[in-house]
Amino acid sequence: MENNRAIRAVACDLDNTLFYSYKHRQADDICLEWLDGKEQSFTTPSAYEKLGLLTAQPGFVPVTTRSLAQLARIQWPGRPPHLALAANGGILLRNGAVDAEYAEVSRRSAAEAMPGLCWLLKTWKDIGIFKTVRIVDDLYIFGHAPDKSEQELMAVVKECSEFPAVRTASLTVQASGHKIYAFPPGISKGEGLKRLAQAGHMVPEWMAAGDSMIDLSMLLMAAMALVPEGKLAKSLAGEVKAKRCPAGCNFQEFVVDAACAWLNIMHR
Repeated sequence: MENNRAIRAVACDLDNTLFYSYKHRQADDICLEWLDGKEQSFTTPSAYEKLGLLTAQPGFVPVTTRSLAQLARIQWPGRPPHLALAANGGILLRNGAVDAEYAEVSRRSAAEAMPGLCWLLKTWKDIGIFKTVRIVDDLYIFGHAPDKSEQELMAVVKECSEFPAVRTASLTVQASGHKIYAFPPGISKGEGLKRLAQAGHMVPEWMAAGDSMIDLSMLLMAAMALVPEGKLAKSLAGEVKAKRCPAGCNFQEFVVDAACAWLNIMHR
């Protein structure tokens, strides 16, 4: 947005916000992502059309915990977004290319916490409840426990947060669904948006959309937050102005409609 700064901007989570997994697809939904030839992520035809309008706007910024490789699998309608934040705000892409200077700042920050991250990585592997445990883009740890509920993983979060190695490294441990994450200081969606603002890429008045507590730091910075009903919406009460997606409403369509209106995009 160097030469085309938007009056307003939209920061938007991806999974379960802009699109959802094959487990929730409907008959007419459109696939946006494939892995090893298998369909992965979908959105509705209506949301797909409007998403193509959004990605053409310099003020539309996807913000995701996805790795670079995972983000690259998305087949955007139209052009890829002008700007995107991957790895929970730790990596900035400009027209699909990694901003090396931005990424280096993130990696230096993560390197300071790497002893704690490596210790926690080994601990998670040893407890044996995770199908997958790995370091993502040299920035944070991800674990997937498909047989464990979010409530069960929250108990792991609570226990891990008290480990001396975790506290020394100032790691933030969070659970979302069947997944668990450990982020070093400076690697958050909200911090990523702050860095964009400091570089002159973001404007003060923007909308943010997300569905999980990992999106909270980003949502708290917004002039308007878009969230589904539930725990996240309650966490925002009294903190920021928010629009809640009513029960029974498609959250993806709710988000793209609100984002188009925020950016004054006309659509059929």
